[in-house]
Amino acid sequence: MKDLLIGNTSQLAHYFPKDVYKISSRNIDKDIFSQTWNRVYICFAEQRTFKKEDVLFNQVNFEYTKNIIKTLNAKTIIYYSTAELWNNMIGEIHLGIPYNYHNSDYIASKEKITNYLKTNHENVKIAYPFNFNSKYRMPPFLFGKVINSIVERKKIILGDTYCYRELLHPSFIVNKSLNLNNDQIIGTGKLVFINDFIRSLYSAFDMNYEEYVQEDLQQHSIYRKNIFYNNTRCSLSEQNLKQILIDEIKEMIHENNRRN
Repeated sequence: MKDLLIGNTSQLAHYFPKDVYKISSRNIDKDIFSQTWNRVYICFAEQRTFKKEDVLFNQVNFEYTKNIIKTLNAKTIIYYSTAELWNNMIGEIHLGIPYNYHNSDYIASKEKITNYLKTNHENVKIAYPFNFNSKYRMPPFLFGKVINSIVERKKIILGDTYCYRELLHPSFIVNKSLNLNNDQIIGTGKLVFINDFIRSLYSAFDMNYEEYVQEDLQQHSIYRKNIFYNNTRCSLSEQNLKQILIDEIKEMIHENNRRN
C-alpha cells in the first residue's frame, strides 16, 4: 500500500519523501477513493488562516475535510490540527489540557473538525503543530512577508513581534509525522523571541532591520501575555531553525538571480 498526501501546494507537502503520492485537494479523482492507502496526510487549507471568513472555514476546514476523510479507504490518516487551540494559555501545554484560545474563525473551525475526527474516526491521528515557516510560507503571513522582504530587498510594515513563541520548520513536522501513531502536539518545547529572530535573518544578509522594517505597535500581540509551549523537548534548536531558513532564502535569491 502506498502513502497519499492531499494538499500538494501546502508548505508541508514540499518536505515529504518523493515516494508519497501528492495530489491537490481540488477536484479529487474518484480513483483516489477506490484505492486502499497505507497512510494519508491531510495538508490542505493551511495558508488560509489570515482570512476572516467563517463560512469559508466551515466549508473547507470542516465540511470538505469531513467528507474527504469519510470517503477515504486508509489504514491511518494524519490530520493537521493546530497548537493554536491553546493560544490563550500560559506555560506548558499537553493533550490533557482543555482547549483555550482567542476567538478566531480559523481556530474555531479547527476545533470543530478535530473534535469530530476524534469522536468518529479511530484511524485518524491528530497532529497539533506549533507555528511553522519556510520559503514556501506566503505573504501576508509574518514570515512570508519577512522572507519576501529579504529576497526582494523591499521595505515592509510589521505588527508587534516583541513576544515569545515556539517556531518550527515544516521538515521537522514531516519527520515527526512519518512515524506518528498517536495524537501528538508537535513542538520543540523551546521559546524564541520573535523580534530578535527576525533581526538575525536580516543581519545574515547584511541588511539593516531598521532600514527595511517599519513597526506598527498600535496593537500588542496576544503572544506578549500568552506564552505557551510544548511540554516535551526536542533537538531542534533556534540556531538550527535559523540556518535552515537562511539556506532556503539563499536558494530563493539564487533562483531570482538566475531568472533575471
